[in-house]
Amino acid sequence: MVGGPGPPGDDHQGGPLHTTTTRRPVGRLALGLAVAGAILLAACTPVTPPKRPTSGPGSTASYISSGATELSEGSGTSGTRVWWYVPKTLKGGSSAPVVVLLHGFMLLAPDIYRPMIDHYTRQGIIVIYPQFNKGGFDVLSDTDQNAMLTKAIAGTNLALSRLGAKADTSKLYLFGHSLGGLLASVWQGAGGPTPKGIVLANPSTDASVGMPDFVKGLVNITPIPYTSLVGATTAPTVVLTGDADTIAPSSQSIDLWNRIPSAAARSVFQARSDDHGKPALTADHMSPIQDSGIIPSWLMGTFGGDAEDDAMDWRFYESALDQMLAGPRRPRGGGGAGAAGGGGGGGPPPARQPAVHASDRAHSSAPSSGVATGFGAFGRRTAQ
Repeated sequence: MVGGPGPPGDDHQGGPLHTTTTRRPVGRLALGLAVAGAILLAACTPVTPPKRPTSGPGSTASYISSGATELSEGSGTSGTRVWWYVPKTLKGGSSAPVVVLLHGFMLLAPDIYRPMIDHYTRQGIIVIYPQFNKGGFDVLSDTDQNAMLTKAIAGTNLALSRLGAKADTSKLYLFGHSLGGLLASVWQGAGGPTPKGIVLANPSTDASVGMPDFVKGLVNITPIPYTSLVGATTAPTVVLTGDADTIAPSSQSIDLWNRIPSAAARSVFQARSDDHGKPALTADHMSPIQDSGIIPSWLMGTFGGDAEDDAMDWRFYESALDQMLAGPRRPRGGGGAGAAGGGGGGGPPPARQPAVHASDRAHSSAPSSGVATGFGAFGRRTAQ
């Protein structure tokens, strides 16, 4: 204000009144409070995991089919039922690659892995899901892993025979979780249909590790002699594990890696838990499943984790299989699965990248993940 009278009691009665010495501090204070408020609001706003990406491995970019037809044969009670899912639009036009999804112990229902099944059928890929555990009250007495392996192979062969020429058996891939990972690792040694590639998700090679005490008193496992069978594996094999897996710790994955020297390519990746967002992403034994089925969440927790369809699935497990399906080069992974993983948008630190625990050779021609920065460098012999 210039030339006006000053406020009552002011010595300036008509001359220029300079107010800058009082207004600037107020303005700066207001600006400071606004910035502080914005920072506080950002700090208080929970960082949420990203959605399924729209490009790169694990994304929706390759979706070509609007749905799939579910077919099945066999007995759920006896553990011989097999489901197969035929996309409305096949990736090859009249035929399609095949993914055989081998479930974990007691994780019988396809709905437990349904989002993963849908992810592949939407890409025009046929999915076969053989049940190899008995259903109902017989599940706890069904403990012979050798019988389970026989049923898994038989169910897969049955589905392939029904599919006929629709199934491109030259492009058959295995994805096995937990016990299913063990079965997939000995698949070739047991005479299963020849796979073009294998992804082992938290493979459990020793059922006694991490088993709850109350379960140990109820079951008596007859194990597969996997050490005498796994050496026959020649297909490219990627082993995925997690830093919070107490059922099948990473040491089992590295031991398995050491036992498949004839595999055309072999690597071990460890997902790392990320708790800077909400909900946290925990790299536990049940990370590869998306639903707990009829198993209560409290009981699922005693078997190594809970079930969510989240970035750990899209950016780690499905990403690895997507890249193997893309061939001919070996997967380098799908980048971080963390709350900021490739799409967090500022604030928290970058998503934690999976660790390369073992790799058999240099991998300079790995495809770009298109999601984050990939699993990291290949070509390092880091198995210990």
